[in-house]
Amino acid sequence: MDERSCRTHGPDRWLTPSWRADAVGWIDARLTDAGIARTGEVVQTRVRPWGTVLRTETSDGVFWLKATSPATSFEASIYPHLAEVASDRVVRPLAVDTRRGWMLLPHGGVLFEDRLDGITVVEAMAEVLPRYAEMQRSLATSVGSFLELGVADWRPVSIPRHFDALLRDIADDARNSQHHVDIATLRKIASHRDTINKWAEELDVGPIPVSIDHNDLHLKSVLLPRSGDVDLLKFIDWGDCVVAHPFASLLMPLRETVRLTGIEPGDTALAKLRDSYLEVFDDLAPRRMLVRLSTLACNLGKVVRAWVFRRALLHQPQDKPHRYDAAPLHWLSMVLDDDWYGSPQF
Repeated sequence: MDERSCRTHGPDRWLTPSWRADAVGWIDARLTDAGIARTGEVVQTRVRPWGTVLRTETSDGVFWLKATSPATSFEASIYPHLAEVASDRVVRPLAVDTRRGWMLLPHGGVLFEDRLDGITVVEAMAEVLPRYAEMQRSLATSVGSFLELGVADWRPVSIPRHFDALLRDIADDARNSQHHVDIATLRKIASHRDTINKWAEELDVGPIPVSIDHNDLHLKSVLLPRSGDVDLLKFIDWGDCVVAHPFASLLMPLRETVRLTGIEPGDTALAKLRDSYLEVFDDLAPRRMLVRLSTLACNLGKVVRAWVFRRALLHQPQDKPHRYDAAPLHWLSMVLDDDWYGSPQF
């Protein structure tokens, strides 16, 4: 779907009575198909430019309808595949509508961030990251399937052309929406092109196979079962995922750890978290190389994150400013920083 089409499918549509009637009708039909009765009202719990979520009580517990934007409708397509190849790490949908980008998901547990139960954020992340890395390794053989299902291709070899296109698109967005953009900043970012290319080349020839990058991994995208058994945790919200170097996945959880705890980016706790993730790849390269590649991947992950934000905002009405309007340029400008972390604004 092109950008013009995306802009006709904004969040206003999800607030209309007709859309709600269609969504509730679909929920009821899919529950009936499964022999489940709805026992409560359908409540719309969240509306964002990139999607909306509806919650309902049933005879078989809570169910959630997630409706995506056209730009991220691939999420409905990949959920069944994820449930097949990583069944222990994702919630299996009761039903999906790939045409509309809808998925009906059972209640898979409690958000890890809401269930720390005496452990620290750092300790929680130390439980999450190795299990996530193990899943990435198991999904590396499914890259072709994910690309066919519509997941964006951000493998290192593709990053230079994506970088150039993203610069042009952000400049065009500014002209079309009358948003102020610091042209000097754009020029500085463009001057970083050779560095971007070198980082991408080094990752491309490295020993780590590409896989899925969740791209928004934090403690609110991890579910714990009622028992609290971390071995049974599951990963949700795959609408930002891309096919990329797996180590780029470290960018968001490490940033979120800094945000939630207030520790400095150079704190040894972050290095320990990084290493808890990298240990899963120890058989593929010496630790020093893994650390080097993780730094490059996180820096390039800033470019990916800029693109993901811009895609998410494509269907936001141009005459309605949004708090994330500046996010694409902000993330892209972070490639100029001297460290992997960058500014915490977004």
